[in-house]
Amino acid sequence: MIFSNNSLFSEKREAKVYRFFPAEAGRAVNFRKENKTLRKCAGISAIAALPEGVRAEKLYASGKTLFAWCDDKKIYSSEGGAFLALESVFAAAPAFCGAFDGSAAAPLFSDGEKTYVFLSGALYAANVPPFTAACYAYERLWIFGGGKLKFSAPLAYDDFSVRKDGGGEIEAPDGAGGVLALVPFENRILLFRERGVQILDVRGEPTDFCLRDAALFSEHILKDTIACGGGNVWFCTDAGAYRGKGESFSRLQAPEGISARGICGAYAEGCYQLSARSAEGETYLLRFKENTEVFRAEISDVCGYGNACVFLRDGRACEWSAGGEPLVSAWESGACDLGEARNKVLERVIVRGRGNFLLRVQGGRRSRTAPVRFKDGRAEIYAGLYGDVFRLTLETDAADAALGEIDCLFALSRGGKL
Repeated sequence: MIFSNNSLFSEKREAKVYRFFPAEAGRAVNFRKENKTLRKCAGISAIAALPEGVRAEKLYASGKTLFAWCDDKKIYSSEGGAFLALESVFAAAPAFCGAFDGSAAAPLFSDGEKTYVFLSGALYAANVPPFTAACYAYERLWIFGGGKLKFSAPLAYDDFSVRKDGGGEIEAPDGAGGVLALVPFENRILLFRERGVQILDVRGEPTDFCLRDAALFSEHILKDTIACGGGNVWFCTDAGAYRGKGESFSRLQAPEGISARGICGAYAEGCYQLSARSAEGETYLLRFKENTEVFRAEISDVCGYGNACVFLRDGRACEWSAGGEPLVSAWESGACDLGEARNKVLERVIVRGRGNFLLRVQGGRRSRTAPVRFKDGRAEIYAGLYGDVFRLTLETDAADAALGEIDCLFALSRGGKL
């Protein structure tokens, strides 16, 4: 925000200008931030069709293949076209791991009782111990199941025979609760438990593998929010969102009014993307960047798919698309005294940008609503409102809308009058 003096009304009455940069101040919803400009976000499009009446409840991705576990208890697969139904083998959404057989992907699904592998367009029973958490890293498959941490032989995801050059087991005491996820990170594997994180150092020979405690939390870690990317691991607890490198973690600041208690999260498109609820129960997608982006959408799952972010909305797998269903974008200033803790008259609002917006200004007990019509990237709107604090809101559904700086032109009152 920039505060400056200007001579606007008369020589006897000092006029002032208070400037907002909406990309840096207030709260923007369904905008993407580019430097000091807000740009209307893309719309939402379904990327793969499911049979009529079938709703997806969980997404997984491996290479070019997108999977969905649906409410009919079946797993479906898609490589860009419609989803194709596979077998109905899991009563609940299974754990997933994108393993490799040395030359090709071998996506694995398990519910802790049985394990299946996706090969040549079909699901087959896999010769892999059942697991509830797994990862493929450092040429081995690592799984947790039946209270044990196990690893396969190098380049052989289905060989868990215990021998010098093969697989093995590692004791994993559960003082911090059950294992939620295994995350490879910098020559280590992080074991996320219900109330803490452990680090497994996997350098050297299997006899050198060492498991130790790294961080403990008084609140529960939320399984579906755990992700890795951008040189950090990311997750939520009951109390908020965190990022770190395994040894220590710092809290992420959620936008005002939105709880950082997440529903699900993934690292995609160069940032951590978290579906979270507001205090009013509304669902938002938060993209944690230098300036966090906020999108208002009912999203129940998030998944990284190649370089893109795909998500579940109303039981459908969706993505952001320029030609998709548009969302209403809004920017709110919040309560602002325009840099002067005194009564004042807000005379005019000057907006720079493009597209069609609707401006609402509230001051004291009155408000004014007016359309914003740009000419050469500039629009000037009369306000004429008296008060000590003001609130500005701008809304648009225009696909090409952009919002730059906003100037509020006002004068201080004397004795309650101009």
